[in-house]
Amino acid sequence: MAKTSLRTRWSLKQKILTLYYACKDRRTPWYAKFTALSSIIYLISPADILPDVIPFAGYIDDIIIVPFLIDLSTKLLPADIKREAELRARKRSRNILWLLVIIVVAITVAFYFIFRK
Repeated sequence: MAKTSLRTRWSLKQKILTLYYACKDRRTPWYAKFTALSSIIYLISPADILPDVIPFAGYIDDIIIVPFLIDLSTKLLPADIKREAELRARKRSRNILWLLVIIVVAITVAFYFIFRK
């Protein structure tokens, strides 16, 4: 198996962004949209195959099933749509990172002012 660096591997965030932009495209087939949506719903849904209250086993299904569904969704995309969505995801990934940083800082500051004594 060939070794790859961490920089050449696609991160989960970039794959999710790629799926987001691909799902916005009208040319994307319904089955690719369905698998992408089902993976996101499974990730945020409180109902899991293995409940999260079971130590370790409850989180293993999230660690295995969600990336599998996201990989399956990206493989179901037609090549031209996938290429365009990847380009848009690369352009937007830094902006989204800064947006997430700003949101986390804003929530932290809000919690500080709400819960200070």
